[in-house]
Amino acid sequence: MNKSKFKFVKFLPFDLELEYFPHPARWANTLLFGNDIINQIMITDSCIEAYPELFEVEKAEREFEHKAYYKVKISSLAKDYEPAQYNGHTKGFYVINSEDKYLQRQIFEIGEKIEL
Repeated sequence: MNKSKFKFVKFLPFDLELEYFPHPARWANTLLFGNDIINQIMITDSCIEAYPELFEVEKAEREFEHKAYYKVKISSLAKDYEPAQYNGHTKGFYVINSEDKYLQRQIFEIGEKIEL
């Protein structure tokens, strides 16, 4: 997977905004260190997660697969997850009710992808 978990990364010790490069997956700054790979500092997502005090980050939005099913909670009071199908065209989740009909609902929490 060549996507980052982050939308924005700043290396705080140098007050340096980093740019994401997908091949190989890393964060670097070509302005300060030049575009020569030998001179670059390369920082991976796992390094950023291991040392959060060194970075200012903005997490990337989660991507969902069109027509895939996910576990969802429809309110903060819900105890259990319900299956819902994601529609990439409408960017909405359709919860499957007991009559096997799809209802578009506001989602409180999205869990992992599931198979139905």
